Amino acid sequence: MLTDRGVQPRNPRLASVPDHQLCIGHLSTIVRSPGDHAFGVVYSLTHDEIRELYRDSGLDVYGPEAVIAELFDGPSIPAVCWILREPPSPDEQNPDLVEKLGRAMAEAGLPAIDLSRHTAAAVMGVTAPC
Repeated sequence: MLTDRGVQPRNPRLASVPDHQLCIGHLSTIVRSPGDHAFGVVYSLTHDEIRELYRDSGLDVYGPEAVIAELFDGPSIPAVCWILREPPSPDEQNPDLVEKLGRAMAEAGLPAIDLSRHTAAAVMGVTAPC
């Protein structure tokens, strides 16, 4: 997705965000969930690249939020994560996105997780939104 938008991500690092978990509805996001970890990849991007990534993308439903990312191969670092402004409702479903995220996570080398446990229906009944 990044290169499709003309952004060249640099310095990819596997990481997790503590006390959050993935939540997949029509779109995906992370939500606060004490004791859990949301897995992903941290990239180095400039402010201009971030603006380009979100410009005219239809992704204005996301907003930046400061998080601490625990790198798999190093220390914890401050990062900016783009999180849905309103979390998915429990009735939202997107099986195609679940499959796409599963493939992307495996290709990145992230830990295998049961994505069915991260659907909006499974998550929103037990966590507090960010």
